[in-house]
Formats: sequence, structure tokens, C-alpha cells
Amino acid sequence: MASLHKDPRGKSPYWYCSFYEKGGKRHFRSTKATDKKQAWQICNTWAKAVLHGDTLTPEKAREVISRGVADVMLASGQSLPSSTIRDWCKRWLETKEVENEASTHSRYELAIRGFVDFLGAKTDKDLDHLSANDVLRFREACSKQVSVASTNTNLRVVRACLNAAFRQGLVERNVASQVSGLKERGESKRRALTMEEVRRILEMCADSPWRGLVLVGLYTGQRLADCARIRWQQVDLVKTSIWFVTQKTGKRLS
Repeated sequence: MASLHKDPRGKSPYWYCSFYEKGGKRHFRSTKATDKKQAWQICNTWAKAVLHGDTLTPEKAREVISRGVADVMLASGQSLPSSTIRDWCKRWLETKEVENEASTHSRYELAIRGFVDFLGAKTDKDLDHLSANDVLRFREACSKQVSVASTNTNLRVVRACLNAAFRQGLVERNVASQVSGLKERGESKRRALTMEEVRRILEMCADSPWRGLVLVGLYTGQRLADCARIRWQQVDLVKTSIWFVTQKTGKRLS
């Protein structure tokens, strides 16, 4: 049972908390609070935590602390900002839909949907319940289904989502920042096409629209979607140049 006391020496303005462990050991420490309501909430949180003894898991500890902090804030007439994992992910995606191109947002949505599905029922818990181990297990699950590059992209998206939550004060730290990306093993499978391979591709295209797309991609180095969107108005035969706005970044290039 916990109780509050004033400094027996009369030298401190703070309230002191007295509480006991399961074995009967007594603790007596300052709450560093002068307001009795706040001091009681702090004291009560300590007492609840110590009663769990060896059965206090990291998740249970976060729950006890989170409730204790919320009670302290409430006692002082304030509220602690909070959000479930599911709600925050949805909210973050909505902001990114405004900020990014459709293709980029679709990639973000794919990664976040995979993360939410992986967490299952835990997504309905507060963001504070999310741990670095959850993100690590998500990375490992992705690595068994998609390429290393896609796995790392998923991880970067989740990291960005949780970093935004950190900036909003919803979590004390970004747990995803503790999980590193995977390293490519062996030599990269990508390489530049040889001119002989390009010649064979052009032969296969014959006079179809694909021939023009291949040539535009070859000489501009741009993505297929950007090449397909080019119109004759964007081609200057006098200056021998092509201008276009990239779909992903929205930048004008020529």
C-alpha cells in the first residue's frame, strides 16, 4: 500500500512516497512534485509497478508508466496526446496523399498496409506498445516474401511514419530507428544492357510503339511511365531536346 508524506526534516517542498515490495521491503523516495494530486499519481504508479516483481514485462511496464503519466497530466488539468498504431498509420497516410505523387503514395500505402496486417490485433493498442522487436520481426517477415530492396523500402516507410509520430509527441522515441536495413548479398543482379542486347530488343519491337519507348528510355534514362507520357509538344527538334515533368518527384527536366 502506498502513502504520501512530507519531508520529516522539513527541508524539502516535495511530497515523499512510501511503498512496499512484495517481499515487504519498504521504499521511501521523493516524487519531485509539490502538488499533492500529482504526487499521489506518481506514488501510485511506483507502487503498482513494484507489485509485479519479476513478472513485470516490458509491455506491462509501458502500460503502467503510460497510465501513470496520463494520470499525472490529468491531475494537473492537462491531457497526454495519444493514438493507436492503426489510427496513426491511417492519419500519416492521409497527410502523405496530399504531399506526394500518386505512385509514391501507393508505395507508402503498400508498406504500411503490410505493417498493419503483420501486427494484427496489436495495431489497436497505443503507439507506446510498439517495440523495436515488432519492427525487426516485420523486416524478417518481409525478407521471406519480397526482395532485399523491397524489404528495405518497407522499413524506410515504417521508419518515416513512426518518426512523424515522434515529432508529434506521441512516442518518446522512434523504435524503427533501432532496426537497420538488410544488406545485399553477393553481386548486384542489375547491370547495363549491352548495345547488342539493345539492338535485339529494337528488332523485337519492330515498328510498334514499344520501339519509340525503348529509344526514349535509352537516350533519356527515365522511367517507363515518364517516357510513355511524353507528347510531341515536349519535343524540340531544332534544339534536339525533350522536356518533361517526372511523375515521382514533380521536377521539370530537359
